[in-house]
Amino acid sequence: MTTTTTRMPLPAPAPPRADAPSCGLPADQVHQWLEHVQDDLRRVRARLEYLRAEQARLENQQHLLAELLAASSAV
Repeated sequence: MTTTTTRMPLPAPAPPRADAPSCGLPADQVHQWLEHVQDDLRRVRARLEYLRAEQARLENQQHLLAELLAASSAV
């Protein structure tokens, strides 16, 4: 099954303010963590897309089985 995911553009990071307190973490560590979070989010979105497709497939099977059961009980 092929899944397609749409990427939502991320807002541009705000430039640091001169009076803003430092968070204590190196910027490269924060950027690396952000990339991991974005990767996780892409994986979750892909999984949700897959699960929605499976839900639709199972609902279709349920509908077909209900039709088959109704047709067989009418005989």
